[in-house]
Amino acid sequence: MSRARRRQVLAAATIAMVTALVSMPAVSNSSEPDSPRAVADDIGPGGPRPAPAELSPGDQKYLAFRDAAQDFQLPTGVDFQHVSRDAETDKSLDIVVTGSSQASATDLETQFERLAESLGYEADIEIVQAEFSDDQLTAAANEVAATLDDWAGDLASIVVRIGPDYDAQSILVESTEHSPELQQRATSTFSEDFIFETLGAEYENEANRYDDTSPWTAGNALTHAPNSIEIYCTQGFNWRRWSDNARFMGTAGHCFSRNTSVYNGNNATQRIGVTVARWYTDNGPMDFELIQPRVGSVDNSMWNVIDYQDVLRRVVSADNANDQSIIGTRVCISGARTVSEFPMSCGEISAVNQTIRFSNGEGGFYTIRNLTCVASVYDLGRGGDSGAPVFSTYTNGNIYAFGQHIGSPSEGGGDCAGIFVPVVVISATAQVSLIVS
Repeated sequence: MSRARRRQVLAAATIAMVTALVSMPAVSNSSEPDSPRAVADDIGPGGPRPAPAELSPGDQKYLAFRDAAQDFQLPTGVDFQHVSRDAETDKSLDIVVTGSSQASATDLETQFERLAESLGYEADIEIVQAEFSDDQLTAAANEVAATLDDWAGDLASIVVRIGPDYDAQSILVESTEHSPELQQRATSTFSEDFIFETLGAEYENEANRYDDTSPWTAGNALTHAPNSIEIYCTQGFNWRRWSDNARFMGTAGHCFSRNTSVYNGNNATQRIGVTVARWYTDNGPMDFELIQPRVGSVDNSMWNVIDYQDVLRRVVSADNANDQSIIGTRVCISGARTVSEFPMSCGEISAVNQTIRFSNGEGGFYTIRNLTCVASVYDLGRGGDSGAPVFSTYTNGNIYAFGQHIGSPSEGGGDCAGIFVPVVVISATAQVSLIVS
């Protein structure tokens, strides 16, 4: 997205604020050893090359600056909203704020530049004044999505995505076909400015390694059918429940019904657990479920693919932002049907806090909120990848978690070629923390 577009501020009417999602700590650190299993931490000279979604030292400095900027003391009357990074240069940052004060934009830019310098991060920083806060735009988009059937009527069936565009200060509505009538209905019902985009391909939802041993590892192939060669879903990250410190595996909520026995791998005979909690309802907060181990345990390791070989890596941290600041970040999925070395399994985060409508296979739709889009020229994931970890890697191969993949809604790629539920949404909704070292 160009800096010119990021500065565009459109007039819009304010929709009443809704209670924001309050997230508890999304990462669980434990001093106790999770397992005796050896997990490779370093890639030595002559060893395998890092995965393509490597989190570079520059990216690490950016993330440090982003986190510090959120806590930066601003003048009274000015509220920080987010950091927006120019994907083309990675060095041009917009600090988006709302409100006003006696301090000039130049003064604020100087203060943020000093903050960046103190962290060893070089960036061209500009203050951008927004009319509406991120919370207001999120609330407006949620309202548009919640009342879709009311304002869109018979055209609701062609709408597949609704979400905020924080930089353009607008609501994005994406449909399977161009419809001026849909645009008219939206703008006559709401006073918001909308961005309308057409998917360009027939919308289709693809529901979406093999002989693992305990501890069960993120990226495993999962099935509910013993002795079957079919892979139905992928084990996501592993989680610790706040209330009792019990440990669980995660996957997508559309994978298995509650109380379903879950098995690992092809020709599966090893029952590893049972689904005990599920979040998968129309217009629900997420597509996610917890699997309680019945045999063995879970740890903080994840399968990655290096030079076409499955390699164990350790999950050490997670992204807790889920806001505009992660736009342009490169991520991959570790699905049971894909390998991270292939371009079709990696892409760049393109949108956050999106509401996506999926085909239910019966001529209707179900809607999931709080989703993040990943852009790619390829479809991201295949049937059987649902629930898979979405991640980047540090230079030593350790894993930085972003969320869990739930689908690849469009054929041929696009700006929402893959969709995932963010770690922070899972944590706050299920009241669990990601298990890390």
